[in-house]
Amino acid sequence: MNESLKAKVIKQLGLEDSLRDVREHGADAGFSGFTYYSETCKFALDNLKDIRNEIRLEADALGYSSAAEMVAG
Repeated sequence: MNESLKAKVIKQLGLEDSLRDVREHGADAGFSGFTYYSETCKFALDNLKDIRNEIRLEADALGYSSAAEMVAG
C-alpha cells in the first residue's frame, strides 16, 4: 500500500494502535472511522484515485491482465 493511502487510513481510524487491533481481531469489532456506511463511502470517494491505483498494482502483482479481471474473479 502506498504511504499516502496508508497514512489516510491511519488518520481515518483516529489512532495508530487501531491498525494493530484490526489486524489481530478483525474489522468487524467496529473500529472508529470505518464502522458506518457513510464513513466508508466518504473515505472511498475522497481517496478513489489512490484506491484504484492500489487495485491496479495488486492485479498486476497477481498476474491479472487488468484490475477489472481481478475484481470480477
